[in-house]
Amino acid sequence: LIFIVLSNMSKPMSISFFLMVFAADFVIRRPISKKSLFDKIPYILICMFFFYLIILGGKLGHPDKELYMKIQFGIGSPKLVDAELKNPPPLTYYMIKENIKYPMYVILFYFTKLLIPVKLSALYPYPPYFEIVYSHIITPIIFLLIFYSLKYTRHLFFGWFFFIFSFLTVIQIKMTGPALVADRYTYLASIGIFWGITVFLIYLFNKNKTGLFYFITVFIFIFSFYSAYKINTYRCGVWKTSINLWNDVIENYPNATTALNNRGCILLSNGYLDLAEQDFLAGLKANKYDPGLME
Repeated sequence: LIFIVLSNMSKPMSISFFLMVFAADFVIRRPISKKSLFDKIPYILICMFFFYLIILGGKLGHPDKELYMKIQFGIGSPKLVDAELKNPPPLTYYMIKENIKYPMYVILFYFTKLLIPVKLSALYPYPPYFEIVYSHIITPIIFLLIFYSLKYTRHLFFGWFFFIFSFLTVIQIKMTGPALVADRYTYLASIGIFWGITVFLIYLFNKNKTGLFYFITVFIFIFSFYSAYKINTYRCGVWKTSINLWNDVIENYPNATTALNNRGCILLSNGYLDLAEQDFLAGLKANKYDPGLME
């Protein structure tokens, strides 16, 4: 209980922790009883208290909005302004009825990035429509397979929902910031997926399917070294300077308007007016209504 209090004080994502306690009971086949429900009450109360603080903080807002935005973007107020855009449309992507299409995409995004860490980025632009569509096909199929696995084991079900519960607060039914997805949201969540992979390897070993067991194990071993290089070594170099950071984002996602805008700000502050103008115009051409921008 002490550690969950400290966790909630450190990061708001911890408010979904009490769901993991229920999931843990499920995977060890603990019977549902008054005692098993009663011992969850302290966790629920702690998490709900911090949830209340988050809601309260959202209503109060930040005392110094201008300073907050400078911190948020790291380089000062964005310069992307469309002179003809006097009355921009409302940011409907912040509305729950509009955002209901995102959770399936968010789940599939984190799942695939965890297994195939390519085109990692400090900032991911909003996905094109076709990616939203196929996420609504693939993600439900994964859910069906997970539920089907309950015929044989509870471990895959536990791992999958541990994975989802870990980033449930940023599944984006209600927007929590200018970014739809971010790599940092899966640090804890990855345990759930690796739990499922480990249980599968143990199953192969116990069934004397040693050939397949060693093949997958060696593959994971090599892939882990590759991932460690990509995530730790390469990504640290990307963050060496602000210009390096936004160059990397734009290289992977050329239409990332916030990245174009922020790089333009850096170029402008260093006197490269023509290059800054190119970035600003490219950003406006990509999406003048990007929610990460402000006048």
